[in-house]
Amino acid sequence: MAWLAEVVILTWNYRARSPATRHTGPMAQDIRAAFGLGKDDKHIGALDANGVALAAIQALYKLSLEKDRRIAEFEQRLDELQRQFEERK
Repeated sequence: MAWLAEVVILTWNYRARSPATRHTGPMAQDIRAAFGLGKDDKHIGALDANGVALAAIQALYKLSLEKDRRIAEFEQRLDELQRQFEERK
């Protein structure tokens, strides 16, 4: 998921609107450079933003499943070592 970690998230406002109205997110140029999405490097389409977010969610879910699997393996190994230790007392 390093591909998404490289995209800078900033706060900004539209020039035509009040500076008090702030937004947050990546710049269209960064999304275009990172993913090649959209019609140009001046706009981020809602479908593209949603797609990038869903891809990130899927990557995090897969990572969490892998970590859960590894934790279960470590717990099983720890239980085995504790049992061996108790048997040697």
